[in-house]
Amino acid sequence: MMTRTRTTHIQPFATLARLGSLRFLTKRFNVTKARALSSKSKPISDSIFPHSNTSLGLEARFVTPHLASITQLPEVSTALENTASCYAAIDPLKRAVDIFGTLQSGGNEHRAILALLAECQQRSGNYDAAGHTLIELEQFVANSHNFLNFDVALARAKTLWLNGQFDQAKLICDELLEQPAMEALPLHYASARTGQALARLLSLETLDDAFSVRDPSRMAVKTLEQYRPAFLPLAAAELNVGTTEAVYAQFVGNAHDVEVPLDNAMRAWKRGLTILKRQSKDKVSVPYLEAYLNGNMAWGLLQMPRLPNNVEQASEYAANALKIHDKMLGEINREGFARTLNLVATCYHRTNQAVTSEGLFQTAVDQKKNVSFTVSTQQKIELRDVFRSYAALCRQWEKRENDAERLERQSNDIENSLPNGWKGKSSIHSSLWFWTPSLSNG
Repeated sequence: MMTRTRTTHIQPFATLARLGSLRFLTKRFNVTKARALSSKSKPISDSIFPHSNTSLGLEARFVTPHLASITQLPEVSTALENTASCYAAIDPLKRAVDIFGTLQSGGNEHRAILALLAECQQRSGNYDAAGHTLIELEQFVANSHNFLNFDVALARAKTLWLNGQFDQAKLICDELLEQPAMEALPLHYASARTGQALARLLSLETLDDAFSVRDPSRMAVKTLEQYRPAFLPLAAAELNVGTTEAVYAQFVGNAHDVEVPLDNAMRAWKRGLTILKRQSKDKVSVPYLEAYLNGNMAWGLLQMPRLPNNVEQASEYAANALKIHDKMLGEINREGFARTLNLVATCYHRTNQAVTSEGLFQTAVDQKKNVSFTVSTQQKIELRDVFRSYAALCRQWEKRENDAERLERQSNDIENSLPNGWKGKSSIHSSLWFWTPSLSNG
């Protein structure tokens, strides 16, 4: 039993710089710089919202072409200044919707504001409101000749999926896949196939389901392999293939009380990283995607206790993910950051460095206090698992039973707040990426 030691909150890179046994990063984390960048409202990237696994993907086609005109309205300028906290942007955007709706209902500016509003509602975890906004937007593009209606339909499917309404999300994707025009739109086809695959995966209940649940994700990869410009969607598709393989292995292993190897999952995630490494030298990258792939590699290695040096190898991938998050200090609400800290802390826990591990867990817990922290489904799962891992650490510490019980209650509270379809899902589910065609633009 470990003795109790007073723990302070640890900034991740300062900690990693002090400890070299796991060959983590050597660069010191600049706390002053972190605070300054975190307070800025604008993201580092040129887009208003960085690509992430909560993105609706409407900005490039709906918002960017009309940004100059919509920002003439003070309400829109105010909203864009507050994008670091999507909550704060919602009310100004609602007023802008009313104004542009009165001036020209269904016009370009009206549609742009609706797309922005839906994005902010989505990123705030208000999926019902985002869905209603998208239905309003959809009526203005129903007869679009440039397939804007497909973009909105995929955004609606993603919102339903994140809200745990998997059957409805799959129905939209099924209907899209039946459209003849899809044959000429490989990105839209693969995105709809992805939505179909992820909806089936989250609805997995029987062994019969398990044996066919991997096929749609593989079909998305096959489509994208024939469409060479889509290296980012292809990397995201490999992320999903690997995660699907991992969920399949968990499900079959639990059903038969056997250990199912994660080899297929690890190979898919490695392919995703290879794609990004090969292509990103000349093209724009999506940091969140690379971070999730590295995180999943770390997660997979931590599931292999009999593999020699598994913790050391996992620590290297977790460190890579942490480096990526360090570069995104000014980004809106770094998705996956809590999960990455959880992985790093777990590596320290596995090597009996409990004080350092606790400091990292505490840093991850503190993310929810940040004004820009939203409550997306996947972030809730990540934070739930931080509390679970932290509680497990305290269980091994002398006189920390009360702390462990408190952390477990907090974990259960988060679990109970998840949409019904997502309750009980494992940590690896949080890395699933329902990507949309705009991801190809980086």
